[in-house]
Amino acid sequence: MGTGLWTLQSGTATITTPTSPTSGITGVPTGSSVVLRWTISNGVCASSFDEVTLTNYALPTTANAGTDINNCGNSSFTLAGNIPTIGNGLWTVQSGTATITTPTSPTSGVTGVPVNLSATLRWTISNGNCTPSYDEVVLNNFAAPSSSPAASHTNVAQTTTNVRFTWTTPGDADGVNVYRASDGVLLQSGNTLGFYDYTTTENTQVGIKLKAYYGTISCENASFGAAASAYSSQNAPTSIGFSGTTQTQTTLAANGTFPNSTLGLSGLYYTNSTTGSNSGWITTTTWTNIGLSCGTSYNYLLKARNGDGDETTEIGPTANSTSACVTINTDYFRSLNSGAWTTAANWESSHDNSFWFPATLAPVDYLNNKTVTVRSGDVLTISANLTVDEIIIAAGGEILYSGGTLTINNGTGTDMDVSGTLNRTSANPITMSGSLNFGNGGKYISNYATASIPTAIWHANSTLQIDASIADNEFTESFGNVVINGTSTFNLVTGATSPTVQGDFTIATTGTIGLSTSAGSTSTLTINGNFNLNANGAFIIDRVASSTNITKTVTVNGDFLVSNGIFYLSNNTSTLITANTRTSVLNVFGNFSHSGGTIGENASDDDFISRIYLKGNTATNFTSTAQTGRTEMFLNKTSSAIVNLINNTEVSYNLNMSGGLMVLGVYHLSLPISATFTAGVAYSSSNMIIPTETGELRKYLLSNGSITYPVGDNTGTVEYSPVTLNFTSGAYSGGAYLSIKLINDEEPEMISYGAVDYINRHWIVNQVNISNFVCIPTFTYLQADVVGTRQIFMV
Repeated sequence: MGTGLWTLQSGTATITTPTSPTSGITGVPTGSSVVLRWTISNGVCASSFDEVTLTNYALPTTANAGTDINNCGNSSFTLAGNIPTIGNGLWTVQSGTATITTPTSPTSGVTGVPVNLSATLRWTISNGNCTPSYDEVVLNNFAAPSSSPAASHTNVAQTTTNVRFTWTTPGDADGVNVYRASDGVLLQSGNTLGFYDYTTTENTQVGIKLKAYYGTISCENASFGAAASAYSSQNAPTSIGFSGTTQTQTTLAANGTFPNSTLGLSGLYYTNSTTGSNSGWITTTTWTNIGLSCGTSYNYLLKARNGDGDETTEIGPTANSTSACVTINTDYFRSLNSGAWTTAANWESSHDNSFWFPATLAPVDYLNNKTVTVRSGDVLTISANLTVDEIIIAAGGEILYSGGTLTINNGTGTDMDVSGTLNRTSANPITMSGSLNFGNGGKYISNYATASIPTAIWHANSTLQIDASIADNEFTESFGNVVINGTSTFNLVTGATSPTVQGDFTIATTGTIGLSTSAGSTSTLTINGNFNLNANGAFIIDRVASSTNITKTVTVNGDFLVSNGIFYLSNNTSTLITANTRTSVLNVFGNFSHSGGTIGENASDDDFISRIYLKGNTATNFTSTAQTGRTEMFLNKTSSAIVNLINNTEVSYNLNMSGGLMVLGVYHLSLPISATFTAGVAYSSSNMIIPTETGELRKYLLSNGSITYPVGDNTGTVEYSPVTLNFTSGAYSGGAYLSIKLINDEEPEMISYGAVDYINRHWIVNQVNISNFVCIPTFTYLQADVVGTRQIFMV
């Protein structure tokens, strides 16, 4: 009962029929609401009303879930949905297993997607009762393959600009990433065909390494499979060129371009198909085919290969003819390269020693008096019977005599002149009717046991090198330098032979070298250079078991050097001498250096006499720890020449002063109990020992007695001022000795007294391990030592 009316309470709207309860409404703006009131009135009665809200919702933002996401062994994802500008978004799982961390966040995290499975998620944006908008994204949690394949090279599709590599894709992978082996740059992905063609240039090495992946190229195995590398094909030769063709040889040249022809197995291979000879694989583009016959045509083939050894097609045959045969009168030969003496290809020949041609025969006929030169760098081997004449071995050249019989014929002039090396390894001797000369720098190597040394003229700077034991009694010449190596054991001479070594004599053998096998003849070895024993061998002057009265001598005009091994003057422990003596003498004119090994004698009889003489008229050095046995030391210098002591030294037996000055410097010179000071000539200012304030002269004692120390000084004026110590009683324990030092200066206590009368000289006497003794000393000074008035000095 009554009438109704619609009225607008808030918002914007148009009421079509205000009095109709079902009026239409228009004009409500999108995204806004209006409030309408429906009022019913009847007369004066109180009105009744109710209100309704009308909302015009906006369409929601179009949903975008983002692109599908691929993980590799990682169950956690981060979504990338769009942010709604109208409406609200919500993530829901449509398939698979996943846990959405914040469903209403467009960038929510997701966990729990199992390995090797997928989950589909929907992003829905809703607004009121509008139709929602949604989009879906797939989350893939791929598993990396368990291994990566090994790459390999195949010749399929191989060219000069392409190299094909292949592999087998693992069953748990759906693709392979191909990387450059050298630097890891990605070259290709997803090639399920199982090959990769690497584009490059001729004969160039390239390589790849692989990683298998699943699902996405980034989901790859962590490790590379075995890498593979290969060379592209080499260019094939286009033709063969020829040059330098003579009667016996021609030079071939490969025409074409051959990049990187020295890398890997690269190279060229020439074949003389007529003779079957070939160059082998070489890295140069030319090859000289020698040993050909004059006026003959030969066919040649040629092929190339790349760094992997893959060969090109062989080209040819290509023909070439040697020069016509011409007879040349040959008077001179010279070596062309190393090899057999009897091979013509190893020689050149000439008729005038100016114009040279490849030899057509080897120089084996000495009757023609041909001059033959072995040049530097060439080794010519003689292994069969050969007679030679007019031979020159130039410096750096070598003849290796390894077999047959070598005969040096007696022709004109020197029949063999050696400035290089003549090396004998043959059991056969060198037979000589001619002359052999070893010039400056020439060397003869004897490298066969019990071999004999050929008679020759030896330059002072030539060398005899013995690498294997020679026969006894071979030192009958005046050699240059001598070097004895290996395990050589022999005696130099027999009888009264006295050889000379003009240069150095070096013993580097571990065997034993004796001077002489003679029991009853004097033998002398003279060495004008240095003597050097530096190996664990032995040199013995007298090693003969005999009681004959005889003297054997080694004289070294240079330095005497022993750093290893044994140098015995006498070595006889089985023969006793009665009423006779055997004397071994070593004369040294240069420095005496005994830094290692043993020097002395090894004899069981006092009648074996061993003597070392330090000689000459120049200053020299003496280095030696001690000598074995009864080895007497003789200072036998002239013109007051000095011997400088270089280390603490013990003279093992007697010290005989026959001329010269032994200067101790900072070192000590000791004589054992059995040794004595003796004078070959009277002690004097030119024949004495010079101790110093730091270097002392020691004499070991066992009992009472009188000892004269032949000492002096060479400070300013050289002066002899000996000391005599006469022990009349005392107790001597082990190692007892007396030492003397001499200072050419006022005694320090006299200086402290302020004395004006004194002698400008004093001695320091020291005793060790002597007690309760009575000693009467006698000191000799010179009138020139007196300062002031001579008085009785007591210190």
